[in-house]
Amino acid sequence: MRFSQFAAIPLVLGTLALGAPVMADPIPSTVSVSASADVSVKPDVVQVGAGVVTQAPTAAAAMAANAKQMELVFDKLKKSGIASKNIRTSGLNLNPTYSYDNGAAPKLLGYQASNTVTVRLEDLSRIGSTIDGVVAAGVNQIDGIMFSVKDEDSKLDAARIEASKKATAKAQLLAGAMGMKLGRLTSVSEAGGYSPPMPVMAMQKAADAATTIAPGEMQLSATINATYELVN
Repeated sequence: MRFSQFAAIPLVLGTLALGAPVMADPIPSTVSVSASADVSVKPDVVQVGAGVVTQAPTAAAAMAANAKQMELVFDKLKKSGIASKNIRTSGLNLNPTYSYDNGAAPKLLGYQASNTVTVRLEDLSRIGSTIDGVVAAGVNQIDGIMFSVKDEDSKLDAARIEASKKATAKAQLLAGAMGMKLGRLTSVSEAGGYSPPMPVMAMQKAADAATTIAPGEMQLSATINATYELVN
């Protein structure tokens, strides 16, 4: 009889232990902010797109005329001291041309061939003379000018630091407005980029005047996203 009574005690205690509630840690409140900062830099690299467009009655004639003219352009670029690695073919097209008169069926006029090269320059003072040189050699199409910086990532560091300070200040402001303080930083990420300036190509005032290009400045931008815990 005694044996049965004592044997039931562990079973009852075990049941009580299994039924005890488990207290989970509360999920901390957080605040997420985003801040951006800019830094102005002078571009030190430029890419110029230049091309030759030719027309002829046949496709073969249009391509042959284009190839002959482009040979003069490449020769001019190399003679001006631009390394072959900085001269890249960026486009080659051949298309038929038609006339559309009085609603009649399209009439084939001939073919148009175009060949475009992209020239990379690190001496920005040579932009105007390079454009003038290739135009004199036969280029009849300028496709655009794009400025950039060689060491963009390191130049972005100043913007990153400023954006981080702004993000922390914004988080502190929001926490204070809610009667709380900032806790630990739980996550941080970055998104960045830049907006290149629109160059100005001045009109030539005289036959011997060089084309003038204004590089201006570039705005490098960094954006920081941060999340902090909030504490009382």
